[in-house]
Order: sequence, then structure tokens, then C-alpha cells
Amino acid sequence: MKKVLFTISIFFCTYSVSAQQWAGSTTTTGTINRDGNVFIGNLSGRQHMKITSSEWPELRFQSPTSDGNIRIGVSHGIFSQYNIQEGDFYVYTYTGTQGKMPFIVKKGGDISLNSNVYFPHDKTFGGGTGTAVKMWGIRGQAGSNQRLELYDRVSIGYPSGWNNFPEPPEHGLYVHGNSEMGNLSQRHYFKVTSKEWPEVRFETPTSNEQIRLGVAHSNSSNFGVEEGDFYVYTQTANEMPFVVRRNGDLRFNLKGGSVGIGTATTGTHRLAVEGSIGAREIVVEASGWSDFVFENDYKLQTLEEVEEHISKNGHLPEIPSEEEVIENGINLGEMNAKLLQKIEELTLYLIKQNKEIQKLKKEVNALQDE
Repeated sequence: MKKVLFTISIFFCTYSVSAQQWAGSTTTTGTINRDGNVFIGNLSGRQHMKITSSEWPELRFQSPTSDGNIRIGVSHGIFSQYNIQEGDFYVYTYTGTQGKMPFIVKKGGDISLNSNVYFPHDKTFGGGTGTAVKMWGIRGQAGSNQRLELYDRVSIGYPSGWNNFPEPPEHGLYVHGNSEMGNLSQRHYFKVTSKEWPEVRFETPTSNEQIRLGVAHSNSSNFGVEEGDFYVYTQTANEMPFVVRRNGDLRFNLKGGSVGIGTATTGTHRLAVEGSIGAREIVVEASGWSDFVFENDYKLQTLEEVEEHISKNGHLPEIPSEEEVIENGINLGEMNAKLLQKIEELTLYLIKQNKEIQKLKKEVNALQDE
């Protein structure tokens, strides 16, 4: 019986020694090898593992095919190649030919990501299915192969806290606050791609997408555009008042509306200009002309009738008065036709008077011969 008890005691002592935690040594120098699991600390108090080194204290990992290629440590100095300063925590990876520090935690609390970042679209992040990946203050330096790819809906910025993110449109982007793109050192552009009518739409507190900028993806006789034409569309009037054609031509208000230059008051005019207009040539289309004066059935007023009208009204017959011109302006096409009408009437008067003069000259010559 004593032999059995002794054997059991030896067994428990052996198990206790093999299972106890390894405390290491504070005085031993050199390499320490431990085959098997290593335990540090226990649940009865707060313990920590400290790595001390005069240069780059690190925790290195070894696998059957990789020896120390992945390291975790703290910088002991400034290293501009990795944009790291003394005291910064880093994850270091070495491929055998090139070293990188893809992840750095600055001692001030900032995080630096120096490589591609992947968030798989089929994974769940956060508190449960459907929760968003929320990122705060991400900074990075663009490189030839560095990019951030985000799938599905993305929100940037928040109005009043993490829990108040507005829902972006399906497979869309929501940005709360100002947005900037590009810089002054290079040429940048913003590209809108769509299989139908690629557009930029605007929303105000009282108007949602009623004004749009876009490019026609096909011909439309309703709006008078062809594929590739740039347009400004207004939903209120269902009209494209401004179109820049692919060939460089401009078109205004195909279906209606007016254009004001230097004025916001166009009245009943399709084009209103406050100021002078300079042009080498102006063509005014007219529906008729004044040659009816030369027709046989035209009733030409006598000079006495014209004189009476002038004495009574202060202007030629069928010509507007000064007050009417000041109030209403003049129609160039109509006024030119009226002025030509008066010139043609004047020509008829001269022809008639010339006939009378020739007749009188004959009579005078006959009297002189007698």
C-alpha cells in the first residue's frame, strides 16, 4: 500500500513539474530554446513579456519554410525608407530580396498602411451580418500599384456620430462634407461611366435631381441630341436647354425658354441682350417683302394725303411713332420692310413727277416754237 501511494505521489509531482509555467531567467545570457508550448503569467495577477534590445527589439516568427520573415517590433530610431520614427510599432515582412513595413502604429496613435488593403466582400465585419466597415482617418501615399478597393456601398464622413451614417444608394458612395480630387502638380479627371445616359445629378433641399449634366448615349429626336452630345437637363421642364454637340456647335432651348445676356429680364424675347452686339453679318429671315408696292392694284397715297398724315401725326404713314419705338423697340425685319416700302413709294412719286415734268417741257417747247 505504501508503495502504491509513493508511486502516485511521484506521478503527480512529475505532472506538476511538466505543466508548470516557464519563468525564464533574469541573468542568463545567450539563446534559450524551449521545445513545446511556453506559458507566461497566470490568471491571479497582471504579467507581461518584455523584449529589450539595443537595436530594433522584435518578436520573430518561424515556420518550416520561413525563418524570421515576419517580425513584430518597435523602432529604435528614425528610418525614412519606411517612414518610421523611434518608438513606432511595426509589422515587418521580408521576402528574401525586399523588406516592407505594411503596418505601422505611430507612438502618437496614428496608423500607417503602406501596402494594399483588402476587405473581402463575402466577409462580415463589425457587430453582425450587414454591418459596415467603419474607417477613421485613413491616410496613404499613392503608388503605381497601391490602391484601396471597396465593394458594395461606401460611406465617408458622418453627420453626428458613428451611429448616424446615412445609407448610401445601392452599390454607391456617400460623402458627408467637402470632397477634393487631384492636385495642382498633375492632370486629373473625374469619370462617370454608365451604359445609359451617364450623368452628374444635383440635389438641393427643395429639388432632387431636377438639374443634370450628362452625355447622350443614343440619338433622341425628342431632345434634339445625338450620341456623344453633352447636355444640361432640367426635369421641371423636361427639356435640354443647353447642348454642346460633338462637332463643337452650341444649341439653346430647342423646345422653349429664353436666353438672357447681361440681363435676367427677357420678357417675351427668346434672346435678350443688355448692351451692344457686334457682328460682321446678320441675316433676318422674313415671311414677305415690300415689292407689293409695284403691283398694279396697289393704292398709292397722294402727296397731299401724306402731307396731311404728317401734319396730324408727326410721322410717316405705317411707320411707328417715337413713343412706340421707345416703349416697344423695333422689329428689324419688319422695319426694314417698311423702310423699303417707303423707298419704293418714293420712287413711284419720282417717276410720276418725272412724267409730268417731261410733259410740261414738251408744252413749253411747243409754245416757244409758236
